[in-house]
Amino acid sequence: MQERRREIEDFRGYVEHFLLNDLVTYDFASVRFFKAFDGFETDPLPAGSLAEYREYMRRSMAFIRARNKRIADYASADL
Repeated sequence: MQERRREIEDFRGYVEHFLLNDLVTYDFASVRFFKAFDGFETDPLPAGSLAEYREYMRRSMAFIRARNKRIADYASADL
């Protein structure tokens, strides 16, 4: 089996190497956060309300499902 190696030379390389594509926009220009981002001014965890917590969990679980699929696709490619 041919070794699959990805070079990490920049942000895009890092994202692709660790299969984190579902956390960035298609053009790698910005990061998709699980909670509204305000420049590190507030708590990164959902502590404001039940609705905020539910939205955080929805986004977290969507990311986990998407990344698990990406990992499975990567692992089964060229086998």
